[in-house]
Amino acid sequence: MPTITSHAIGFVGLGRMGSRIAANLAKVGHRLTVWNRTNSVAEEWVGDNGGAVASSLPELASVSEFVITMLADGEALEAVYDSGGLTDAIQGKTAIDMGTSGPNSFERVRAGVERAGGVIVDAPVSGSTAAAEAASLLIMVGGRGDDYAKVEPVLDAAGNPVHVGPIGSAAVLKLAVNSVLYGLSQAVAEAVALAEKSGVSPETTMDILTMGAAGAPMLTYRREQYLHPDTAPITFTVDLARKDLALALEQAGRTGAPIGQLERTAELLDELIRRGFGGQDMGYVVEAARGRG
Repeated sequence: MPTITSHAIGFVGLGRMGSRIAANLAKVGHRLTVWNRTNSVAEEWVGDNGGAVASSLPELASVSEFVITMLADGEALEAVYDSGGLTDAIQGKTAIDMGTSGPNSFERVRAGVERAGGVIVDAPVSGSTAAAEAASLLIMVGGRGDDYAKVEPVLDAAGNPVHVGPIGSAAVLKLAVNSVLYGLSQAVAEAVALAEKSGVSPETTMDILTMGAAGAPMLTYRREQYLHPDTAPITFTVDLARKDLALALEQAGRTGAPIGQLERTAELLDELIRRGFGGQDMGYVVEAARGRG
């Protein structure tokens, strides 16, 4: 195993993905100071993984070389930097945003960070909570070449970083990736329902889809969510997926990109949310396709 240079890392956001990413950073020897909106979550994480809990975001920045955010959306990202005081404390630090924040929010935060004398890269991830736990996430990174070289050794502990282009490009690319994944999710749901209504078991349909040309990794790691959407662990909710699609639709509107599939998938998720299933896992699209949602 290559020698790891230990860094002082401030980590903000200990949800399903963030808690696992932060744990992997700690496992390879980085020194973590963490902050979470719900302080008890941060205290519990430190109890399990070591490190320290910051009483405020400025305190977290003051003891860190790198500040990583993994938050639910762009609104949360802007809140920690603006009202949370992180922008004013970021001078001389390197910030890494790993959430799906969207291009607009990321650019607003970027402007503040750069005015304050800090550096920031966008580094959203693609993969499941299992991939986060196994440190095998695909990490898309936007930034200058020298900034990427600086953050790559840190991100290596969380998965497989790839430099995709200049700053801001990863935030956009993540939306494009998600539009494919959610479209595929809808297609899988309809395929399972079509075959099931014709007498083929969902398990057999998933087996054949996985083995055939449509066999994307998502079909394997989300298998239980498609087969047992009511009882399988929730890994990514309908509400969060709809948030991502809203960002993709906004970006498509700004650029004139085609949006047919995005709109149809958004309509399906809107219907699930209207019926009260926004907190269910994305695998619940299967129930909607069956007509049970």
